[in-house]
Amino acid sequence: MKISALFFTLFTCQIYAQSDSININWAANYKLTWNDFKGNAKTQKTDESVAITHTRIKVATEESEKKTTFVVTCIFDKQNSWTTVGDAYILNHEQIHFDIAEIYARILRKKLSMINKKAQNIEAKVNELHQLTFNDCNKFQVQYDTETNHSKNKMKQQIWNEKVRKLLADYSAFATETVIIKK
Repeated sequence: MKISALFFTLFTCQIYAQSDSININWAANYKLTWNDFKGNAKTQKTDESVAITHTRIKVATEESEKKTTFVVTCIFDKQNSWTTVGDAYILNHEQIHFDIAEIYARILRKKLSMINKKAQNIEAKVNELHQLTFNDCNKFQVQYDTETNHSKNKMKQQIWNEKVRKLLADYSAFATETVIIKK
């Protein structure tokens, strides 16, 4: 049995949110609060941003003779996320960043579910898919901030709120963290 884990930091992902002092796993029934933002803005701030949401998509792979199991988790990093405000509107903008990371975790789960059962080098394929998904997610995060002007354009922010809600629903078939490929 072979177990490996991959981590990529995204721009700046169950039934319930698993939380510890460092991370929160994405869950439909959990919304971020400003108390989740534990990073120090004074040491991490580099521009006029008022908040940063730091997320990752973690992929753990376990292979056996009969199956390959992938666990893809979207994670909010408390220690590297920070804010200088306490505004609910800005918090919603940051929640959408976390939701976008979950959308791309779901996209990655979908891609992993389509891996050829007979593939010889699954780890290389997983790395490739993870990197491609990471790049696509980053582009989407930048597009979100550009179009909403970092939440300042309220009309565009509303459009994005709905767009992200719809994408989460569109990929709901891949909301479960675990993907199993039987050989």
